[in-house]
Amino acid sequence: MSRALPPRVDWPIVAPLALALLCLPIARSLVSVAWVLLAAVLALRAVRRELDLPRELVFGTICCIVAWGISIGGSRDPSATLRAWLAWSGMLLPVLAVASRRDRAGLPPALQALWLAGSLLLGAWLIVEMRLGWHLLSGRFPGLSYPMMPNPNSAAQYLLLLFCWSFGFALLARGRAAGWWHAAWAGSALLLACCHSRASWPAFALATVFSSWRARRPKMTWVAAMTWVAAAVFVAGNWMLPQSLWDRALQLTRLEDVSILGRLQGWVAALRMIARRSFTGEGLGAWKPAYELVRSPEFPRDWPHAHNFYLGTLAETGFLGLLGFGLLMWGFRDAWRAGLRAPDPRPEELGITAALLGTAVVGLFDVAWAGEPGFAFLALAAFTMRMRHAPPASLTPRESG
Repeated sequence: MSRALPPRVDWPIVAPLALALLCLPIARSLVSVAWVLLAAVLALRAVRRELDLPRELVFGTICCIVAWGISIGGSRDPSATLRAWLAWSGMLLPVLAVASRRDRAGLPPALQALWLAGSLLLGAWLIVEMRLGWHLLSGRFPGLSYPMMPNPNSAAQYLLLLFCWSFGFALLARGRAAGWWHAAWAGSALLLACCHSRASWPAFALATVFSSWRARRPKMTWVAAMTWVAAAVFVAGNWMLPQSLWDRALQLTRLEDVSILGRLQGWVAALRMIARRSFTGEGLGAWKPAYELVRSPEFPRDWPHAHNFYLGTLAETGFLGLLGFGLLMWGFRDAWRAGLRAPDPRPEELGITAALLGTAVVGLFDVAWAGEPGFAFLALAAFTMRMRHAPPASLTPRESG
């Protein structure tokens, strides 16, 4: 009689990922240290030929490195491009770590609780500091005031990822751990509402409807009720929702408003950059000098980015860079295919798929995946990815004899 052994924890991979995930809401420097440790582990395994990476991950990584490398030489701001290259290269590490892990266990329960609690506290802190104007710590400790989330849109993207994961686990997970996932789901919905980030509302609705639809089972009729509860929490928590929607409707009638006209002009500027350098782009992180070159006199003098992830990526890195990023996301195809079609999706598969759908919507109006939200998604995905078709159960030496 065979007996499956518990999964072996691959600590050289799990420890840096755990450090990066737990430090995401705290300090960017600590996350960078974790990425350096993880890069060292991956480099050592590559030298030992211990990595068995899917071809699309290898090709996607090469595309990204080549595109970003070319953009450094042709950038109008090489130093900014180099800094952006180093920052975005960290996005590759969790993806590669997924394929190099020997264990396929989920996130340890203690780390689940710490990450969820830290993320919720960060969201609450940002709302208190930025939305309510109660600057409790920014005056005394400027370096500690929401160091990872410079604006509510970034925080909303981060909380959207938390909501997708927690909703998937709250619907499908079993056991004592499901309790804090329910709390994280309700808390992230409330914090998303209070963030007042209007670009996240369609993504929030899409993730909620999709997760509920995919999680339906004959014995889970309460899922529909949970969906209404999520919507109620969202609306009740956003005391600014009616006025905000009315203000946005009025903005559509005032094309001279910078929120409307500026976005349109930013998209026009991005299209002009794409027409100039469609293959290599203007240079990763070199939006500002390129914008000054292509903007028309009536455009805003300073516009931070394209306010569209796809146009912005094409403008800065060209088609090669966008292809590389798409191939990296394709590396998670087993997870999001199962999240889309499998009759019995796992919680992490449902969370990954909902997060991809939600951020794809946000990317139409804002810069998605850039910085910490992307790091959070990939680090958490690296933790929770599992083999749907597990290898045969190992036998103990006595049983195998």
